[in-house]
Amino acid sequence: MKKQNTTTRTFIAVLLFIAAAATLVPISSARETSLLGYKSLCSFAPISTLFLAGLGALILYYSRKNQGR
Repeated sequence: MKKQNTTTRTFIAVLLFIAAAATLVPISSARETSLLGYKSLCSFAPISTLFLAGLGALILYYSRKNQGR
């Protein structure tokens, strides 16, 4: 059961990292410019990128930390 939980948490963390990278993708049809100065998929680009990447890192950290238990 622990292996399945670790795999699930790793999968969720990878999805969060992909979502973090996707927030930086430039897109011309965006309504507003991002805080970085260009039209991207997310107008809160640097903040949302850091938030999603940080959340993914926390999940990976706790998943690896509790893996030995």
